[in-house]
Amino acid sequence: MSDRPEMPPPPKVPPPNLASAPPQGLPNKWQILIAVMLGSIMGPLDGSIVNTVLPDITEHFKADIALMQWVPTVYLLTISCLILLYGRLGDMVGYKRVFLSGLGAFIVTSVFCGVSQNVWMLITFRAFQGLAAGMMMSVGYAIVTSAFPPRERGKAMGIYAISIAAGLGLGPTLGGVIADDLSWRYIFFINIPIGIAALSLGSRVIPHGGRKPGQYLDWPGAITALVFLFSLLLYANRGEDWGWLSMRGIVLLVST
Repeated sequence: MSDRPEMPPPPKVPPPNLASAPPQGLPNKWQILIAVMLGSIMGPLDGSIVNTVLPDITEHFKADIALMQWVPTVYLLTISCLILLYGRLGDMVGYKRVFLSGLGAFIVTSVFCGVSQNVWMLITFRAFQGLAAGMMMSVGYAIVTSAFPPRERGKAMGIYAISIAAGLGLGPTLGGVIADDLSWRYIFFINIPIGIAALSLGSRVIPHGGRKPGQYLDWPGAITALVFLFSLLLYANRGEDWGWLSMRGIVLLVST
């Protein structure tokens, strides 16, 4: 009989649970990129698509041309003025929450823009639509950056930038096709299926990240920046119609 100690039997390894295996398909980071692209493309798309159908909207409402210029202008103003504020808000409450909130609000305001019964209703909801678009666009880059490792971020950011350029480029052509074959209202309704797809995918794959403890919003600074940007952009957009040195123009310059 040998004095060598007996070796314990090897532990039994349970068979792999195929039901809990990760699903096959695109890696999570690329799904995040697709979700953010779907949401972010609608911002520039709605900025450029309206200009093509503005004559149709003007004729439908029998509105003054100068008044109708506020339909595209108020959208761009609200995006530009609040995009920095939303970026700070993303640092405070998390990028996912800001992005999905903006996406949901964009879908709702698109519906109200499409069913507008007068020009004032359309201008009002275009302003709210711009607020929602600013929420999506302000945190899109941050979400994509956090989803990819440093060596892949350049490629991811390039692809994301393509979606922004595509939105700007497709707007006039798509607007013309929709206005000819359907109605100007469908330039807003087209956002609904795109937005729902982005909202469904984004709510599942975008991580709850970006929130930084101890962050707060500098309200005096935010309000000052808002007034400055709003006055400057409004002067640049409407100064030619009002007169660069008119009373309204001078007031805007003083505000900046």
